[in-house]
Amino acid sequence: MALMDERKPENFITEAQLHNACFLCSEPSPEGCHRRLAAEYFAKKISGIRIKHL
Repeated sequence: MALMDERKPENFITEAQLHNACFLCSEPSPEGCHRRLAAEYFAKKISGIRIKHL
């Protein structure tokens, strides 16, 4: 998360681009997924984001 805090990816993507976005991963559980980290990061920075693990 420190690297994401440093690079500030929220400056390069709009809230509209994240609307109905789906980050896909092949990990068997969310704990090992790097996309989970990205989703959690954006959820902290942009209000209204809901994370749903499929």
